[in-house]
Amino acid sequence: MNITLITPDGETETEIRIICREEDMYGPDGQLEEAPAVTAGIKYDGKEYWGQGKAYTWEDAFADLQKKLPDGVFLKCCLTCRHGNLCPYGDEPGKLFCTKGFDIRSKKDMCGLFDNEKASGIYERMKDAVDSCGDHLPQSEDTYTYNDFLYYLDK
Repeated sequence: MNITLITPDGETETEIRIICREEDMYGPDGQLEEAPAVTAGIKYDGKEYWGQGKAYTWEDAFADLQKKLPDGVFLKCCLTCRHGNLCPYGDEPGKLFCTKGFDIRSKKDMCGLFDNEKASGIYERMKDAVDSCGDHLPQSEDTYTYNDFLYYLDK
């Protein structure tokens, strides 16, 4: 699967590899690596970049990957977008919901969309985490997004 990057030279697509491990294992150094573990990797400008995380919803792995990218290069995808919200009743790895056009200010607002799913059509708005569109807006402290990408990015 591919992901869009915003670079100093404009947008570009690159392959992203996501590895999810659900069992403990011993690493090459002989140390126990506890599950779950998520690794997200891309190739940009001839170099590979890898992010590590433990959240099965991938936010921490994507945030770690973002931190390792060169200055001026950003992941542009639903998981990094302020409209990309997780389900408050349980998530599926790599999936979230586009809430563009809805006024989301709290988890309660997200619950309302799912409680009234026929009226909101929220299930028709399910997206892959790596999807993106022309309406992408980066997450920021001044808007509420029901996912933890920004939290992990600031850690």
